[in-house]
Amino acid sequence: MQVARDLDIEVLVRTSFYENDLVDGPKKAVDLVKESDARVVLFFGFSTEIVSVISYAKQVGVYSRGFVWICSEGVAIDYNRLSSESKKLIQGTLIFLPKEGQGPEYDRMITSYQDSILNTTSPYRLNNTLSIPMPFSMNYASCLDLLVRGIDRVYKAQANASLDALTNGTYQAKLKVPSSFQFDNNTVITPTGHVSLDWNGERIGEYSIYNAGETDIVDVATWSNGNVILSGELITYPGGSTAKPLGRIDPSELAGYVSSTDGFGVLSLALGIIGIVLVTVVILLFIKYRKHKLLVSSSFHVSIFLLSVLYLNFLQLIIMPGIPTSSFCKADTTLLVLSFSLFYGNLIAKSVRLYKIFYVIKTNGGNKWTDRKVILFGSLFAIINIILIIIWNTIDNPSPMILKRPGTKDYFWTCRSQSASFQSTMLTTILLYCGIILLGNLMMAVKTRGIPSKFQETKTIGLSVYNLAIVLIFAIPTLVSQSLDYQSAFAIKVIVIAYCSFFNLFTMFLHKLFLIYSNTYSSGTSTKGAQSENVESKMAQEEIGRMYKSFSKVSLKITSGFSMFNEYRLFALILNQDSKSIYLMPFMRATVEDQLQSSGHCTAWVLPTLKVFTCAKNEASLSVNVVVESTKYHIKFNEKDQYQNWVNIFELWQTKVSTADSFSTKLLNK
Repeated sequence: MQVARDLDIEVLVRTSFYENDLVDGPKKAVDLVKESDARVVLFFGFSTEIVSVISYAKQVGVYSRGFVWICSEGVAIDYNRLSSESKKLIQGTLIFLPKEGQGPEYDRMITSYQDSILNTTSPYRLNNTLSIPMPFSMNYASCLDLLVRGIDRVYKAQANASLDALTNGTYQAKLKVPSSFQFDNNTVITPTGHVSLDWNGERIGEYSIYNAGETDIVDVATWSNGNVILSGELITYPGGSTAKPLGRIDPSELAGYVSSTDGFGVLSLALGIIGIVLVTVVILLFIKYRKHKLLVSSSFHVSIFLLSVLYLNFLQLIIMPGIPTSSFCKADTTLLVLSFSLFYGNLIAKSVRLYKIFYVIKTNGGNKWTDRKVILFGSLFAIINIILIIIWNTIDNPSPMILKRPGTKDYFWTCRSQSASFQSTMLTTILLYCGIILLGNLMMAVKTRGIPSKFQETKTIGLSVYNLAIVLIFAIPTLVSQSLDYQSAFAIKVIVIAYCSFFNLFTMFLHKLFLIYSNTYSSGTSTKGAQSENVESKMAQEEIGRMYKSFSKVSLKITSGFSMFNEYRLFALILNQDSKSIYLMPFMRATVEDQLQSSGHCTAWVLPTLKVFTCAKNEASLSVNVVVESTKYHIKFNEKDQYQNWVNIFELWQTKVSTADSFSTKLLNK
């Protein structure tokens, strides 16, 4: 132990087990080594025990790349008795054997060995064919020889030497001094040659270093007086590595990652390739049916743009497996953020266009939003994220890094900036902005939820947004918490990207192809049908004019308490023939091609039932603000005559409601 400390070697753990316990004993010993983070393991025992130990060590990753296993000569003694499977199992271990003896003591022991152990008539006959003693027996003989000589020296140095003094501890102090066992190499030769001790009493000997191969052990070096002399043979270490281990933790050798041959690595590659192929097929089919009524009405060019953005998601799945590189780290922080911003930014723009088509202020308001304008407006949402990514990569760009999972001894590869706080700031900012984009989509999904079901575009957009929101609510906290190992985190990331991408592909694009192939929509537009609808619409408006006393198209904004969607929409303002009821009916379209018609939910003001009715006019803007009970109605007119007519009606109603309320108050006071 002192020698180890002098050489700056830290002994992390020492343990042992009995040879009759080759199940739990090796497991406990290996688990202690694993917990200690030791990378150099010294084993003293025989081949039977080392096979049991290494079998379990391989299971828990202790006998692998980055480790060095050094074994005593006992492993080599009966190495040839091991099965071929056991020899392969311990391949990579280093075995130290004492050098062969030399000198008269060695020769005498050889003669004695052959005369007794190998003599057929000897009572000590052994069943083996060795012509010389086993190496470890020679080593033991040398140590015993040195020990006897040292004790003899101490005994003879005493004036009144006695055997009792030797055994009762009188000479204990002398026997603990290493110099008592130091001898001149020219006069003392043990069975294994010259013996020298260091000042700690440790023998400085010569050893042969063998390397366990696949079928045999190979002499690869000699240890002599603290120096290693290589023989030139290639040394193999645990895990099949021929590179010299560092003898300490090397994160680059231990760090885990999901390769392209692992289960989830193969899945990621397969899903990415399948996704790219499917997107390509869908784009080609969309181009083929680009003049179809369904694709035209659902913004053909916007659909092609959104499909192209999906390529980024599937490309992300393809590049994810493997050890991260600098290029991957830059792509990893760009692809998902860019695809999210472009895809869902364009969904917002598309939803706005649909909203203006079906809920409009002016008759042709939504039609001014061309596909080019939708793509341009939607792509603007990505600018902020692009700026954030440029800032991130300029100041402290993410690069490949090895981290240790908190509370464990597991290392893994990841992409990380040098400053953890800076990375957290950038990630938080990007996530918050993406959350704003998602919130905008949720708002537009709510606003467009009432669009007629015959036109199913808004429903698929809403379904995509709701689905993503639910998935991210569970996925983001799980991934950010760092409670998962790298394999589980990789799996969740693959599943989330693949699921959301394929969900959007199937619900928003393949669904349209299904409708086309199932003839749910006709391949062209019907001019005759459109003309018929126009005629019916005009007849309906004329009929309304005859049925009611006053009828006007107005822009109306309704405010009642807190409202998220206060804006002007086109309404029909109608006064009943008896002048006691006013109706507010929104104009809507059934499809993109249909004319606006007054339909849907109708608001009615009935004069005898009103408690509060006030109006404030603004002739310059041809607008009137009407308050009915607690609700405010902001009404804009297109023509001055209509404005003046309705101002007269509102002022008359205001007077009647006020007079009725005053009369009721007087009656109550009496």
